Amino acid sequence: MSETLPMFTMTVSRQIEEAPVTLNQKSEELLSTVKTLCSFKNSQDLAHFVFSELFADLARTELPWLVFEVGIYRDHTKVIELIPTKHDITLADSSCSGAFIENVQKTSDRDEFSALLKKWFDLVYDKDSRYL
Repeated sequence: MSETLPMFTMTVSRQIEEAPVTLNQKSEELLSTVKTLCSFKNSQDLAHFVFSELFADLARTELPWLVFEVGIYRDHTKVIELIPTKHDITLADSSCSGAFIENVQKTSDRDEFSALLKKWFDLVYDKDSRYL
């Protein structure tokens, strides 16, 4: 049986504010997990996680306190930042790939988030430039 490789990775990049005092045990466990390198099969899989209740309990606060790094599984040099708040998710492309207007895109919609990730992936990933 052939397994396909994941499309995306995600990990905590940095903590920019103090953790909310309201973190429950499940959120603390998820934070511990997301500090390692997590992988996702495709943009819909990652969108489902980012818009899940479990992730919301951890990271979707009024003001951002965590910044995540989303990368391409097959090319870890290609990354964008994901900054969650209670109202939306910000994707920031410090490499200025041109996938987003002014290299930053905000969304509060899971399907749009998935489409934005796929657009970025399609623009920056070149399967012929990697030896796998």
